[in-house]
Formats: sequence, C-alpha cells, structure tokens
Amino acid sequence: MSADQESPPGVRDLTQYGGRSPAGWEEIVAGKPASADWAYYEDAIRLPGFGRQPERCMARKPVGFCDTHGHVSIASASPCSTRGCPEHSHMWRKDAAEKIVARLAAYRQAQPDGSRRRLLHVITSPDRSRRWTADAFWDARSASYDAVKAVGGRGGVTVPHAYRTSDEGDWLFEEAVERGDWDRDAGKWSLLRDAADDWGEMLEYVEEAPHFHHLVALEDFDTDAIPSGHVVKNIRSLDPFRLRDMTAYRDMAATAMYLLSHAAFEPAGVGGGGRNTVTYFGEVHPNGFDPEEALTAAEWDRVQRMAERAVRTDPSEDVAGEALDEPDRRSCTVDGCDGEVVEIGELREWLRDPAWLNSIGEKQATILEGAIGWLEEQGDRPPPSTDRESLRRWLYQRGEARQYGPRTEQSSFRSAL
Repeated sequence: MSADQESPPGVRDLTQYGGRSPAGWEEIVAGKPASADWAYYEDAIRLPGFGRQPERCMARKPVGFCDTHGHVSIASASPCSTRGCPEHSHMWRKDAAEKIVARLAAYRQAQPDGSRRRLLHVITSPDRSRRWTADAFWDARSASYDAVKAVGGRGGVTVPHAYRTSDEGDWLFEEAVERGDWDRDAGKWSLLRDAADDWGEMLEYVEEAPHFHHLVALEDFDTDAIPSGHVVKNIRSLDPFRLRDMTAYRDMAATAMYLLSHAAFEPAGVGGGGRNTVTYFGEVHPNGFDPEEALTAAEWDRVQRMAERAVRTDPSEDVAGEALDEPDRRSCTVDGCDGEVVEIGELREWLRDPAWLNSIGEKQATILEGAIGWLEEQGDRPPPSTDRESLRRWLYQRGEARQYGPRTEQSSFRSAL
C-alpha cells in the first residue's frame, strides 16, 4: 500500500461507511457470478489501481517521518486521483462514490415520500456462452440498462464488473482467514488487491465473469419480466431515504465504495479505451435529471454535504456529543519498524528535542535536516528524482550541506533509512 493512501486494507476499509460489510452480498444473496465460457479481454479490461501511473504524480517529496526512528515518509508531490494509478486510485474511488451518493440522494429527495424513493441493489448477468471481447463487454453493459428497466427500474447508476474470484483466489482467501491473517468480513477483493503486486499476479486470482451492478430506483421488482438471455437478481433494498438521515447516505456510500473497489476499468489507448466506469441511465441520467433544478438550493447543498460526509468520515462522527479521537496515524512502511508517521509540518518541533535526536542517531537526523531544507528552500518544487532511495540520498546531502558544508565523500546511510 502506498505511503499516502488513506484507507488501510481490512475491515475498516469496508465497514467504516455504514457499520456493515458489503463483502459477500453477491455470493450470499445472488450466487457467485458465472464465469464466461470464452473471454478475451484480460489485457484490455482491468481493475482500478492496475493501470499506468501518470508522470505528473511520480515526482516525490517528504510528507512525514516516523516517531520511533525518524524514517522519512515519501509520497507523490502531485497526486493524480486517476482510477488506473497504482498509488492514487483510492482517491478516484472516493470521488466517484461521493458523486454517486449525491446524485442518487438528490433523485430520491425529488420523489414523493413512499415507494418512489425505494432504491434496490440489482445484478444483471448476460449470456456467458457468447464470445466475450472488450467491445462485447461494454455493449452488454448498455443492454443491461434495458434488462433492469424491464423488471420495473426507472433509472439509476451502473458499476460494471468484468471478473470474479478464481479457485486460486478463493483458496488464498480461505487460507488467510484460517491462519488468522485476514478478517472474513473484509472480503476477498480487499485481500487480493493487497496480495497482488501487479496485474499479471492479479490475473492468477481472478477469471472473466461479466456482470453489472445497478443501484436502481424501483418500486416493485417484476421477476416475470426478466428478458430472455439475462439473469436479473435483486440483492437487497437499501435503507429508506430521508434528507437529514445519515443512515441512508452511509448505506449508499458503503455499497458504492465496495462496488468501485473491483469495478471494470479500461485503460486509455486500449481499443479506444478511456470508457467511463460509472454510468447513469433512465430517469437518473444527467440528461433527464438535474439536481439544481429538481431541488431547492438548500436541499441540494444539504445532499452534497451529507454525501461528502458519508464517504469521507467515520460513522462515529454521527453520534451527537461524542468526543472524537485524533485521526489514526499511518504505520511506518520500513520493514521491522513499529513507528507511526507524523506529519512533516511537525518536524521542526521534533528536531528541537535532544532526547529524540539522540535516539534516532546522527545519520537520520541529517536526513531530516535535509527535509527541513526542502521545506524552506524548495517550496512546492519536488526534489529532482522519482526514485525513493535517490531522493533520500539527496535529502542526506542537503542535510550535510546545511549542517557542515558539502563533503566530497558521503558515508553510507542506507541502513538508517
């Protein structure tokens, strides 16, 4: 996991939004999606975080230091927030979830009280026996809108899924749970994303199984109207909606965050590429529904603030009068270090503590002095390197120059990083 990623793997990543784990809803209620008999899109359709990192976010800078040994925490100088970025796709995921929650909440608020505000989580699975290419997958997404409308859906949001877990992925998950290394409620996809170092390794844990998730406005699900060649299943009804009730917002946020974690992503440049992962259809589509026109200014403002809060804060903040703990610090990423990362803005104060300086040693103190030099002299310009080790060496040299003046030979400091 990247140094500046906000959501750690595990239970909290899936449950902090609504107090429940969406992991397993598909298999428990609808059954595991069927794998495709013939599929040829594994190079063209991936999962978020398994694309190419944009050059603009590869430059590094120091963003913190650990409180135990002073190890410098390095992160992107300009996070990209793109869905394919291995380091910043979690930012795209939150942005997309917030937009989903806001649009669905606005639509529900615009409906009269009662069943018109009902929102269902529905899965559609097309014919698995056809020859599945990337184009066929995206065409099937368009056809899935009609399948949902046929059973009574008026409109909603669609998140496409191109894969299911393979037998090997299932085995890895069960082994991790049995050993106590993973909490079952965190789900398979969180584990597999954490275990796979690249797309080639992730392909060992998944197999092609095209299916589509819809959060859809639907009063009565008509099972007799399911189109031929489609499987349409109602997973569950989401919590009832009221404008100022955070419960419904958090339920939508938890569902959206889970679905986006392993949504289909087509990198730009592959067969045209760049297709939207999240789409809207029917009455919820932007061409047919404008929240600014359908709601009062006060209602739309409330919806947007509630959506942001549902996605980006912990449910404990919903409890009136409850004292909030300070945000959890990230753990130091250096192997064998049990320290926690302190924000770089606090570094000057820590460097004034003789006891702490003595505990981390002269070499690490010199690296931290170089970080102070970056803050004072570089401004917003990142150091001239994208390699983490080279950047730390640069910080060490800057620190020595500030403390003692430049030297012709630098002592080894790798062990102190």
